[in-house]
Amino acid sequence: MATTTLSSKGQMIVPKRIRDALALKPGDDLVVALEPDGFSVRTRRNRKETIERLSGSLKQPGRRQAMTIAGMDQAVRDKALAEDRRTRGRRAR
Repeated sequence: MATTTLSSKGQMIVPKRIRDALALKPGDDLVVALEPDGFSVRTRRNRKETIERLSGSLKQPGRRQAMTIAGMDQAVRDKALAEDRRTRGRRAR
């Protein structure tokens, strides 16, 4: 068991021995839960790190790359322009 002190800002330092045992590093999330006799602190790894680790894991050979937002916007403009050209003759009547 290790002890720590709450600062005037409500911050608590996790002792180095505990950080090392849990492999905690800056940016890791900790979940604090209220318990009947106090509170508990549990680890939850940073979601961003997990997402970055999974990045690209679903790529398949020959599959098209994901379109960017700018690419989607351009595709919508191109389709609207093509539709406008196709129907322009009908509106003039």
